[in-house]
Amino acid sequence: MTTRAGLAALFALFGAFSSLLPSARADDGPVAPGGNGQTTPATPPTPSPSHVAVESDRPGTRLVAFDFLGSGLRGGYYQVAPICTAPCAADLVPSGTFRIIGPGLTPSALFQIPPSPEVDLRVHTGSWGASATGMVLTILGAAYVPVGGGLLAGQAAFGDERSHALVPLGGAFLGLGVLALAVGLPLWLGNRTVVTLSEGGEAKMARAAAADAPGPRAEN
Repeated sequence: MTTRAGLAALFALFGAFSSLLPSARADDGPVAPGGNGQTTPATPPTPSPSHVAVESDRPGTRLVAFDFLGSGLRGGYYQVAPICTAPCAADLVPSGTFRIIGPGLTPSALFQIPPSPEVDLRVHTGSWGASATGMVLTILGAAYVPVGGGLLAGQAAFGDERSHALVPLGGAFLGLGVLALAVGLPLWLGNRTVVTLSEGGEAKMARAAAADAPGPRAEN
């Protein structure tokens, strides 16, 4: 009898403990509204679009959206979406990434639109042909200068009469390298496409008018 009473008490205690488990799980914490008891993530607010006016010093200048999609074995992948051809205007989301392209001009660096109701976008274009020529000359000059300098330095330190013929060769390499750098660097750096972003005219005028408005005067 004592054994049966002990087993009955043990089973009763186990049943009572099992009945408490669901309520304990239910009381772990509040559940946010959502399907199947899952929390619903908050949606970030969408930024207001900016009205962008585009001006350029070259016909055919195009503003495009230039979005990075990811990297692969052959490099990065981008999605290019044309927006408008200058002079033009468009409503753009400031969080996007944009670029200036066009026939015969150097593509601009990637940029974003500032969060302002109105934005003036001015483009100073550079020639792609001149930029590419300057880049090639700069690379050649950067290679020729150390070769020429090394030949002249080696002849001065270790040369003899038999290697004296390397002096004119080293001087030629050094002179061509300096000339290539002197011509190539200005061509390369001076033909970049520069994008200038500023606050739009109407918004700037409103801000200036608000700053010039007389404020309340303190009475003595």
